[in-house]
Amino acid sequence: MRVYEAQDVIEAQLVLDVLLEAGLKAELRNVNLVGSYPEVPVHPEVWLAKATDFDAARAIIDKFESNRKTIIDNVRCPKCKETNPGNFELCWNCRADLG
Repeated sequence: MRVYEAQDVIEAQLVLDVLLEAGLKAELRNVNLVGSYPEVPVHPEVWLAKATDFDAARAIIDKFESNRKTIIDNVRCPKCKETNPGNFELCWNCRADLG
């Protein structure tokens, strides 16, 4: 049963990972079709193995989506001065501690 239609492959994979971590069996579909036919819009989808998991999966996805909407200020690395997302603990560029 389809539980989620993503905007891109990265978003689909993130949702799949969250569901798998919660112990739900799910899979990605349409991933290989994305971009194959530009005139036909195809979005990656997350499907559940069991329809009985739908309500639990939707609750997990709703929480995931609300957490993604939280605005996180960027942080400048004290060592290399590179800009990093506020939820990073280490600089993506030089691995310096951002805490």
